[in-house]
Amino acid sequence: MQPRGSEPSRPSRPSQAAQPPVNLSGYSPAFKQGYTDGCASARGSMRRDEGRYRSDNDYMMGWSDGRSVCQNRR
Repeated sequence: MQPRGSEPSRPSRPSQAAQPPVNLSGYSPAFKQGYTDGCASARGSMRRDEGRYRSDNDYMMGWSDGRSVCQNRR
């Protein structure tokens, strides 16, 4: 039995990459991943899949947009 007013402990969730502060619904999964990586890069932890950046236009555009938007919000 737990004391009154206490909540059961919950297992902690593994940390996830911070989601960008914009609505990306309607964009491709590659664009969304690129945007998330570009935004993380603008915040200081360089993250970019070089192979995808060179070969996947959606990822490249998402990365560029994410980096630009998040850099301007600093």
